[in-house]
Amino acid sequence: MAVTAENTLSGTFATTDAEQLNIFCQDRPHALPPEQRVIEACVWARKHRTTYRRMFWIFGDLAENQSIRRIKRGGWYEHCNLEGIKLSDVREFDTDNNLWSTLTRVMAMQNPDITRIVHFRKAPIDTVDIKAMWQAHCNAGDFFFVDTWQQAIEFCKRGAA
Repeated sequence: MAVTAENTLSGTFATTDAEQLNIFCQDRPHALPPEQRVIEACVWARKHRTTYRRMFWIFGDLAENQSIRRIKRGGWYEHCNLEGIKLSDVREFDTDNNLWSTLTRVMAMQNPDITRIVHFRKAPIDTVDIKAMWQAHCNAGDFFFVDTWQQAIEFCKRGAA
């Protein structure tokens, strides 16, 4: 079997994504399993539903702005602050990569245009069915255009969004 990934911390090799994820978690015992990271983000969004929805709409507006090519967490924090979103909620979103990674993926699946300004990298949470977790732990009634952030990128490229 061909080697598909190398873990530089342990020096071990993995042949599948699942094995690589297992190595990743072993090397970082403080890291939460991907499912738990997604659940925590879903619970945060459920508890801060109004803030999440406002952030979602701000992201959508920014995605429509042709002069903005990319936004990172720090810039996002500033936009939310200017829009008057409760500072403590935004600070938590800004400093917690678990929230940023999961919630931006959810937002992109709900509005693929967001992939124009948020650039994703493969992450352990990509092994989780984020849409199903969202519907189970946050809001079963939320609409999703697509099932993954990768599909959101393709959807946006086709001009369907």
